[in-house]
Amino acid sequence: LQNCNLTSASCETLRSVLSAQPSLTELHVGDNRLGTAGVKVLCQGMMNPSCKLQKLQLEYCELTADIVEALNAALQSKPTLKELSLSNNTLGDTAVKQLCRGLVEASCNLELLHLENCGITSDSCMEISAVLRNKSSLMDLSVGDNKIGDSGLALLCQGLMHPSCKIQKLWLWDCDLTSASCKDLSRLISTKETLTEISLIDNNLRDSGMEMLCQALKDPKSKLQELWVRECGLTAACCKAVSSALSTNKHLKVLHIGENKLGDAGVELLCEGLMHPNCNIQSLWLGNCDLTAGCCATLATIMATKQCLTELDLSYNPLEDEGIRKICEALKKPSCNVQQLILYDILWSSEVDDELRALEESKPEVKIIS
Repeated sequence: LQNCNLTSASCETLRSVLSAQPSLTELHVGDNRLGTAGVKVLCQGMMNPSCKLQKLQLEYCELTADIVEALNAALQSKPTLKELSLSNNTLGDTAVKQLCRGLVEASCNLELLHLENCGITSDSCMEISAVLRNKSSLMDLSVGDNKIGDSGLALLCQGLMHPSCKIQKLWLWDCDLTSASCKDLSRLISTKETLTEISLIDNNLRDSGMEMLCQALKDPKSKLQELWVRECGLTAACCKAVSSALSTNKHLKVLHIGENKLGDAGVELLCEGLMHPNCNIQSLWLGNCDLTAGCCATLATIMATKQCLTELDLSYNPLEDEGIRKICEALKKPSCNVQQLILYDILWSSEVDDELRALEESKPEVKIIS
């Protein structure tokens, strides 16, 4: 029931459904103005023994700190709950601390906890760390769009590095992190074998931070499959290190490195690593990286020879007709396995547009998004 213009007036009816339907295991009511009063009523329904809810999504519900007491009471009575999303509600540190203490005490085996844009600072991170230490079931944590900073990340890593923590997916986008955090993050990537996906989008990691992350990716214990470092202040200076990591790490499948000033020279270096037999990249995002037609011949070679590559994003780069034609030639080759090519906001002529449409008709398995 996401984005259905619901208010707290609907919550009494939803409470009765929760109480009466043990078959109901997922409730998605995000993007509705339920408010704290409405969700307190839902919590009463959750406390009914007949309720077997496993997944509860309450994003953008206009909740405040006052909701936590009712939520904690519901969590105590709901061992079935596996997923809780409270993102985009103005909870603040005091409420998040209280929630985390409740989660540690609750008997539920929580697998997913999303707290994006909840007004969290480093002040809450010790309590979130305690959840990571005490809930070995927790595999997916997102605290993106919170100003936790380097000091908060250091506290989170204490929980993340605990032997009982089995985290798989960690989203830390726009968390005011700098290269100072990359020492802790590198240790996490190189030693936490359960960790398969990390998002560090829109953090000022810079080249020095990225080089540390790449060193961690080369560790045999690293099992990371997805790395998101879009808009992290990177330049061509870190691309040799990225290339070396790509040629070493067999597990990495997804690399989002767009919105960084890599330039043609940087991408040429990346391609050396991409061409290595060890590299198994499936999805490569290079949007808005200051690329021109000058690097497209090398990219075309990657597309035509690297059969694991199925998705390529080159959006917001001035490739023009010359670059797009080189990419098209690669797509035509039987050896090219790219199924999705993303080309937003690139100017090309009507002739090239006709060539792209003809290509889509001749290879219906290829989707060109522009």
